[in-house]
Amino acid sequence: MQHAESIVFASELVNICFKILHLYDQLMEIPQKNILSQYNLQSLTGLAVILVLTLFLYYPLAGFGWITGLDQVLVIDNSMIYHLNQNNVLEMFLSTTAGRYQPLAFLSYSLDIFLAPASVIKTMHIVNLILHLLNILLFFRIMQLLTKKQIIVFSAALLFAVHPMNVETLAWISSRSQLLCAFFFLSAVLSYIYYTRHDTSRSLYFLCTVFFIMALFSNPVAVIFPIVLMLIDYLQNKNLKDALSGKIFFFILSIIFVIITVLTFAEPEITETSPGVFENIALAGYSVILVFSKFLLPVGIAAYHPFPEQIMMWPVILASLAVIFFVTVFWFFRKEKTYISGLLFFLAG
Repeated sequence: MQHAESIVFASELVNICFKILHLYDQLMEIPQKNILSQYNLQSLTGLAVILVLTLFLYYPLAGFGWITGLDQVLVIDNSMIYHLNQNNVLEMFLSTTAGRYQPLAFLSYSLDIFLAPASVIKTMHIVNLILHLLNILLFFRIMQLLTKKQIIVFSAALLFAVHPMNVETLAWISSRSQLLCAFFFLSAVLSYIYYTRHDTSRSLYFLCTVFFIMALFSNPVAVIFPIVLMLIDYLQNKNLKDALSGKIFFFILSIIFVIITVLTFAEPEITETSPGVFENIALAGYSVILVFSKFLLPVGIAAYHPFPEQIMMWPVILASLAVIFFVTVFWFFRKEKTYISGLLFFLAG
């Protein structure tokens, strides 16, 4: 792609993103005066800079090929995505592939192949990038609604957009389920925030529910959605009773998909050397520390980070330190709801 063509493509894409943002407001039944009050030249410029920067940083991924073994299993060898017909779509929703239940992700692959059979790999990478740009758009809007501090909105959206840890999700075609899930998940969160602030009709609650269900069908990780809603209620000073109100159905859906995931996910055979309960707790602590450290200092990032062989040694210490650290943060910032919610969002993620 030539430099001039890249600039035109970027400007057109940003323009489309702004139109989508406006469309979301109309869909959420927000009055026009509220739409205009949410945006100013500073915030629109900041959002445009983030979108263009993201596009230029990640567009080279469009020239990548298959990246991981999961691409082979979930896409290349997945026969049901190659022909878009009723039987295959039905199979997507009634079966799993490699122990993964993500029918909407498989359906999106099928649409890619149907719409661009001559350039499937490039199309799949571009669709991943477009989904990421849309997710940035939604995340930016959510942050605008949760805080009035523009520097926090811009900084959080910038990290969300271009942090090096995003490369895995964007480069792996098999990570489509995560991007698609994030799109519907963030759409559901945005719908819920509008519902709590502009409760003009039950249609917003219905829209939130539809988006949540679509997120679940994209990736079961969306089961944390009702917990995220409770965190949002906490930020908006709602009491526990009000926070639980109206979320029972969301919790029921989450439980159903947790059961589906547990029953269908392909796990390795249990052997004498398999980690026990205590070791798994230690590994969970190790994972938190690993992700947190890579988030703060993104060096040495790899496609695969193996767990240490000595499970009972320093990972246990790290797990203990992680617990102590987070409890300490909770204690010192217990009156700062923004910080506490941010920490809980990180742990939930």
